[in-house]
Formats: sequence, C-alpha cells, structure tokens
Amino acid sequence: MSKLKLKKVTEKLSDQIYGLFQEIPRFEETQDENVANGLSRDEFRKYCCILEMASKNILISYVISPMTYYILFDGETPVGWFLLKTEKLRNEVLHSGHIGYTISPKKRNMGYGTAGLKLLIQEAKKKGYKQVTVTTDDTNTPSIKMLKTCGFKKFPKNSKIQKITKAHYEGMSQYYLNL
Repeated sequence: MSKLKLKKVTEKLSDQIYGLFQEIPRFEETQDENVANGLSRDEFRKYCCILEMASKNILISYVISPMTYYILFDGETPVGWFLLKTEKLRNEVLHSGHIGYTISPKKRNMGYGTAGLKLLIQEAKKKGYKQVTVTTDDTNTPSIKMLKTCGFKKFPKNSKIQKITKAHYEGMSQYYLNL
C-alpha cells in the first residue's frame, strides 16, 4: 500500500473507477448489491452522476437518506468503495451514520478494508456524527475482525436494533462505534 485516499464518487471519476465496479460481483456475501456491475460505460457515468447528486443532498426525500459514496485509492488505483449514509427514522435525521463497504476481490485481506474504514470514520467525525453502525453477515469473519480492529462493538443481543436487524436480515448483526 502506498498513499491511501478516499475520494467522493463524481461523474468525472467514472472512467477511472469503472473497472472496480465491474470486478466486484453484483451479489456477494454482503447485503449490499453492486447495481453498477454490468452497466455500460455510459450507464455507469450516469450512475456516478446520481451518486454525486445524492452526496450533495440533491436527491434526498422522505424515503432516501443523505449518503456519500467514496472510492478508496491506493495511489491512482481504485481498490474499494465505502458508503456513509445518514441514519433516518421516520424522516427524523439521527446523529449517526451507517457504513457500507466492499473491497475489490483482488485486493482483499491486504489491509485495505481496515485502512479505508479508518479514513471513513474520520469523514463521519467531520460530518458531526456521534455514532456509526455497520451491518454484516455473522459468518463474514474478515469483516467482523476488521470492525473489531477499528473499535466497533456488537449491539447487545436483546437491543432493539439487533431485534430489528435479525427480523429483516437473518444471519446478520449490527456493530457500532461511538465517535
């Protein structure tokens, strides 16, 4: 790893990051779906434009929470993406963020996830979040190890959030980090 940096997804970055989104499978062990896998370059440019607007709160409504997609770069090479989404509950914006992430299959188990997550936590602090959460598959050992390395704790089994998570995502657990 050389110099790691998070960059917000923009339409201008679309050509540079297109390959990353094509090498990450559409469906993985995570609950996140890579809807960009299989898009043409023109469709992907439009997709990046939508993500850029979402990061500027242009597409925000009652249903959609403010969110920003970031690309983790190692030098000039994109190695993964990260999402920081504002938590909303019945249109009330909470002072917490939900994190999603995926690292290129070619770059996994090399420390990129941990490094990128640490950079994203700094972004969450800048945005004034008091807490960030992550939902992960109970069998995703590398993800759980990464979360624990970064200081995340599993919500208690009987907590309201764990009950909601288990009801909606069988085999998934929520982790949190107070900032």
